[in-house]
Order: sequence, then structure tokens, then C-alpha cells
Amino acid sequence: MFVLPSLVGLSKPSGGGVPAQPAGTVTLSGETIAYARNSATTSIVYAGVRINTDGTIDKRGFKSGTYSQIDSGTDWIIPNGDANEYFEVYCQVNSESGAGLASSASLEGVWLPLTSNRLWYVAKSGADGTDTANITISIRYNGGATIDSAVYALSAQKFTI
Repeated sequence: MFVLPSLVGLSKPSGGGVPAQPAGTVTLSGETIAYARNSATTSIVYAGVRINTDGTIDKRGFKSGTYSQIDSGTDWIIPNGDANEYFEVYCQVNSESGAGLASSASLEGVWLPLTSNRLWYVAKSGADGTDTANITISIRYNGGATIDSAVYALSAQKFTI
């Protein structure tokens, strides 16, 4: 004989199958992420911010594929285990110079579900100079009101010594 487990104490998810917003604290701290490198040793300089599905936030380093956690105390959700795919992020470009945000960055001006890591960055290549973007990242839960927003200033510079 097969006995079903008790369902006493379990609650039905709210919102048509979407779980209720986790109790974790959602905070975006903002950051200035700036890198400068000598043109003789670097062909492209990157600077960016990545909002991760695991609740952390990384800055993109000066080389492609280089990421480091900004600060575990300023992850976008504490505890990180409360992160889920129903959170959404939005990037608004406040200002740009040079080439601005890279064309291969995540979309801007649209809410994106955190079903994958989301990255916005500048990438300075070619002649010496600086590419910058000043962006506001916002976060919400399942189409609800914005929970928090913060400004991230990105700057990638190439120079000759």
C-alpha cells in the first residue's frame, strides 16, 4: 500500500503558481567601477556590473571574463538563498560617452527575469580614450513595484605611457 505524505502545513503558492516574495532583504548599493590600462599591453579594457542569479553582484574586470564579487555585504539579496527566477532587473542608461554600453551587454530599458546572470558593461578598444556609462539598475519581484534601485558608474580607459 502506498501512503501519500501529509500536506498539512503546506501553503499554495500565491499569484497563480508564483511563490510569494522571499523574506530576504533586497538592496542595491551602487558602485563606481573604473579600469584604466596601458594600450601597449591591452587591446580592450572592460568595466561592468553583473547581477547574478545566486543573489550576488560582481564587477567585470579589465580583461574579458574577469569577474569579482563587489562585496558580500552588498549582494542584491541577503540571504543569497532567497534569490529566485521571479526577481527581475532593469537597466536605465542615464548617460554615456565614447561607445557607451557594449552592444553585447544585456538589454536596457526592459525588465529581465533573473533566469540567467545579467551583465551591463563598457568595452574600450581601438584608439586611446575612455568609454563610460552611468546606469541605474532596479530590481522588482514578479512584475510588482520596484524594490530598490542604485546607480553604477562604469568607466574603461586606454592610454599610452
